[in-house]
Amino acid sequence: MEVPASLISKVHSSFSDGLHFAAPLPSLSTSEIELVKGALHICQGFSSDLFYWDHIGQSFRVKTGIYVSHLTRTSLYGILDQFTYAATCLKLVEILVNKIHKSARSPPPTLRAFACSVSAWLKKLRDVALREEENISTGDGKMIATLLGLSSSLSSLCSGAEYLLQIVHEAVPGAYFEPNSYIAAADVAVYILNQLYRKLDEVCLVQGGEEDAYRMLLYIFTGSLLPYVEGLDSWLFEGTLDDPFEEEDLHISEFLPFEKNSTLPSRILSWMQSAEPKVTPLPVVILQECLIAYIKKQADYIGRIILSKLLYDWRLLDELEVLRAIYLLGSGDLLQHFLVVIFNKLDKGESLDDDFELNTILQESIRNSADGSLLSTPDSLVVSITKNSDLSEDEQHGASIQISTPRKSRLQTMGIDVLQSLNFTYKVSWPLELLANVEALKKYNQVMIFLLKVKRAKFVLDKARRWMWKDRSTATTTRKRHWLLEQKLLHFVNAFHQYVMDRVYHSAWRELCEGVAAARSLDEVIEVHESYLLSIQRQCFVVPDKLWALIASRINNILGLALDFYSIQQTLSSGGAVSAIKTRCEMEVDRIERQFDECIAFLLRILSFKLNVGQFPHLADLVTRINYNYFYMSDSGSLMTTSGSDVITSR
Repeated sequence: MEVPASLISKVHSSFSDGLHFAAPLPSLSTSEIELVKGALHICQGFSSDLFYWDHIGQSFRVKTGIYVSHLTRTSLYGILDQFTYAATCLKLVEILVNKIHKSARSPPPTLRAFACSVSAWLKKLRDVALREEENISTGDGKMIATLLGLSSSLSSLCSGAEYLLQIVHEAVPGAYFEPNSYIAAADVAVYILNQLYRKLDEVCLVQGGEEDAYRMLLYIFTGSLLPYVEGLDSWLFEGTLDDPFEEEDLHISEFLPFEKNSTLPSRILSWMQSAEPKVTPLPVVILQECLIAYIKKQADYIGRIILSKLLYDWRLLDELEVLRAIYLLGSGDLLQHFLVVIFNKLDKGESLDDDFELNTILQESIRNSADGSLLSTPDSLVVSITKNSDLSEDEQHGASIQISTPRKSRLQTMGIDVLQSLNFTYKVSWPLELLANVEALKKYNQVMIFLLKVKRAKFVLDKARRWMWKDRSTATTTRKRHWLLEQKLLHFVNAFHQYVMDRVYHSAWRELCEGVAAARSLDEVIEVHESYLLSIQRQCFVVPDKLWALIASRINNILGLALDFYSIQQTLSSGGAVSAIKTRCEMEVDRIERQFDECIAFLLRILSFKLNVGQFPHLADLVTRINYNYFYMSDSGSLMTTSGSDVITSR
């Protein structure tokens, strides 16, 4: 009768480890010293006659049936299990580390550093077994090696092996080894460092002989963090300072004292890996005191080098002066032709809706200007047309609270706010984009548009005066009234324009130069430039603030009144002989004069308010220019009407 194979397998498996109470085979007998040596071998990653690596089960196993005469089978295997388990943990760590190093795709820096740190700690644990084996081999025979003694001397190895395997399994994302998966290097780095940081945070307060786990984690964490610090070196040294492209042509070693990977944080991390800490500080303390403080010092040092290059090699102030010449209209010659052409187009009622035409006029203006050399190329400055929806919130707010005008002349359809649609963009040379970025150019553009409105008002009033000068033979009361109104409008525009040139163009620029000269880092220069932008925005009343929007709306309205007055003089000079036209024009003059007086009264009340003057001294300067010789307001703060007979006390 044939016995089923499955039954044979069951019987064999039942007795494969030997019968508990049967006499063992003499050939399986061994000595305790041999078992000690075998255990030390597997803890170092090697198989022996008594222990072997099971490739299928992925573990170290004891040779079947071995025994020693003075220990029971249960006692023997209970002792050996702790060695085989520790050796298995170390072997699995070794396999995983080799898998990382030999993977088809090159491991990202943080994962590679993690593997190297784990491999170094693996060697450190196995060296414990190596030293124990050397002690046994070189002993004089007086000390007998036993399994129980080995269990005591390898206790740190056994506990460390299990914890090391746990760290490796938890810190490396499992999906990384899947053949069809892709995980970005940044994601791998964040995952590894987060896991290590959390584990380190868990064990930092342990006591009672478990400090080895903390030291292991600290070693692996600092080693895995090194690529981040080296990456900082690379960004600062090779990325920022090095030149990858070889630009009405200098080697880093010529101007940097450090070489790659020689920064203080890198050296501190390396020291922490080899030091034996007396305490177990929190990981946040390690990062703050040992890394971040020195990284900040390094960043400040690099910042000073960048600042030096910005000021001297890349000529920062020269580039900022170009922005000043363009956006603050410092170079009257640079945009003179462009402004005259577009102002005349607007006077004729033509719209500004052709980008190509505007840029053609702009390039011609730059080429024919004596200051054209300020720009590297004429096309580095371009102008575009934006829609009203692109206005900022405060500009829209200012537009919504402007004094309404009951009548709309032909010129008003191309009124003062049509310039709001212009957007000038200057191509700042690298690396000065660190300061003059997109947001900064937007602020520059807001100031420029406001100054263009002042320019246009002055332009049309000058033209109106020329027409009035031609008609000076008719010295009637009406004509004198027109002259007086024109002078009041022109005085306001000229006073405001002179205020802008003194306060915005000269004073603010001097403060910027002084701030840059006193700066000690790139961050400080950026702060100085931001303060400069805020200063010129505030002095041109385009800063995002409700009070400033109210002031800007009245100024904007007066500039619009200048255009209305110009339109009236244009009408009178062309067809003013008709009585009905003259009557309508006089009604418009009444409206312009009335609204001008209202705006002036409002502005002087707000601008001369003691609290505002105390906060912003430049307002007092503007009041002095507008109220020259106390024409509108007395020294005591009383507003006077046009005739001078009535007095209104200002609050």
